[in-house]
Amino acid sequence: MGEVNYYRIAYGDFKAMMSHQAELAWHVIEDMYARRQRVERKLRTILTQPIEVRVVTTLLDLAEMFGIRCSHGYTLEIHLTQQEVADLVGASRSVVSTILNDFRNRGMLDYTRDQICINDIALINILKFY
Repeated sequence: MGEVNYYRIAYGDFKAMMSHQAELAWHVIEDMYARRQRVERKLRTILTQPIEVRVVTTLLDLAEMFGIRCSHGYTLEIHLTQQEVADLVGASRSVVSTILNDFRNRGMLDYTRDQICINDIALINILKFY
């Protein structure tokens, strides 16, 4: 993903910064709101959508966060087992395996141990049927 910088700030110092820097406080509030919306959307999807839709949504979310654009859509160069994908969507590994193999057979994605290639247009079209 590239170089990352991080800082550790004591709670009291952070609270003081928030009190004195309105722009920082607003940025933190916006970020918290966006995260809450993502969590709520994910929870709604898990509770109300078929597993196939949950898998598609999760793959598209991962592509947005970690994907590298390529000619067929996105390449995810992250190691994810079928069990980890199943855990992310709240389903059994065997069901997720069946869905992933179906997507592979239909040319919507390809995967190895080290990467997942996603045809995002084809996956988005699946969502239109639901």
